[in-house]
Amino acid sequence: MSSPPPKGFINPLIPGLIESLLPIKPQQIMQDTVLRDDDEWTRFPGRGGLHFNAFDMEVLTFAIANAAERAAESMSHSLRRGRQWTTGFRDKIATNASEEVKLPGLVLLEYIHQREATWKDVLSIMVVVDEEDGHDSKPGALLPQCAEHIFKAQPGRRFVPAFLVAEDNLSVYIFDRTGPIEYMDAVNIHEEPEDVLVAFLGSLFL
Repeated sequence: MSSPPPKGFINPLIPGLIESLLPIKPQQIMQDTVLRDDDEWTRFPGRGGLHFNAFDMEVLTFAIANAAERAAESMSHSLRRGRQWTTGFRDKIATNASEEVKLPGLVLLEYIHQREATWKDVLSIMVVVDEEDGHDSKPGALLPQCAEHIFKAQPGRRFVPAFLVAEDNLSVYIFDRTGPIEYMDAVNIHEEPEDVLVAFLGSLFL
């Protein structure tokens, strides 16, 4: 499976389509002061030069899900919430006959599968890297490997969404069995919160 394509590869209408299908819109939770205050993420104001790690992203996605539930309750809407991003996934990727690597990030699972989850249960992946840590010359290099591993574990699977957080930037890819299709260019998590909300609300509720 090839590595992620260059930016701008995908139709820019797709994020707008995803937003139109969301049961709760980003604008409906942008004013939630538990989630955001003074135009910043309440739990991560300014960050002081620190970048998001996997545990930060787990906290952020959980806060987004809770804000969506509060918005739904205020409008007397029912909101099905059966998924959660978690850092607690223990299964590893077999890279070759003698080596295994643990996913440096999170997986998206249904609640009922969290305790004993394997790659057969993974809905989506989020790789979190620091571009300056020297771990890999290409921050997205592990994404195709993870997607391929999911396809092998789930023979009927046709598409795998994959999230990449590199420092404070979020990119989203869709993989099929021929390779990746990028549908959201890198956005800054602090500076473009509505785009971030579209991505994570879509993963949690669509």
